[in-house]
Amino acid sequence: PILIGRPHVIEVRLKRYGLRIRPGVDFGLINPEDDPRYRHYVDLLIELAGRRGVTTEAARTMVRTNNTVIAALALKRGDADAMICGLEGRFERHLRNVSLIIGPRAGVKDRDLSTLSMLISQRGIIFLTDTYVSI
Repeated sequence: PILIGRPHVIEVRLKRYGLRIRPGVDFGLINPEDDPRYRHYVDLLIELAGRRGVTTEAARTMVRTNNTVIAALALKRGDADAMICGLEGRFERHLRNVSLIIGPRAGVKDRDLSTLSMLISQRGIIFLTDTYVSI
């Protein structure tokens, strides 16, 4: 697995929850503030979204501040095999970013999307699917 976040924040949370996993050993880390892939991710985002109005400056900001965008770019570039997103923020924003960057596979229309949501509660884990999502 790969986590996206600032190393010192991740370390604090690992200690808070008593977890023994270690960055670089048990999981990879993408630090939005300083990652060697940053320039590649910005270039890829401009290539994918530049014609849709995403400027170079906007792409730089998105790759520094938006974990969903970073995860989608890592997936698109082959740096990751899958992604989980949406802990915070509006569903539509996450879906638009993922759709913009990853896009549909060949032969699938842009508007043919489906989603899977996971809810964790004291009563258990529930998965909800929506087989047709409109954005």
